[in-house]
Amino acid sequence: MTAKALEGEGPWLAKAWEEEAVTFHLDAGANNPATAVYDYSKLLIGYRSWLGQACYVTRMDKDNIQGVDAITKAFQYHQGAGQDEGFPMTQADRSTLGTTINILCSHLPIYWA
Repeated sequence: MTAKALEGEGPWLAKAWEEEAVTFHLDAGANNPATAVYDYSKLLIGYRSWLGQACYVTRMDKDNIQGVDAITKAFQYHQGAGQDEGFPMTQADRSTLGTTINILCSHLPIYWA
């Protein structure tokens, strides 16, 4: 399934039913396109800013799934904080993240947010 919002009305999404994942293509502001993937089979959310040099992943709260706006703000915070030298960032183990997030983050380091 693919649904596209009307121009200027937010993100559009693609749902891969067989993989139990939803992909949101976002405008993260300042001409900064990003993609967020909700992987329901792994209960993970991945985020990639297409201008950034890393991907970020967090656990999904299955009882109260985080909204796209909240996730975008959280990942942007970690993206900015990661540039500060004093902020510890833990790299994620790709073998536990599943195919969808690994494809999203091909050739980039993935950090827990």
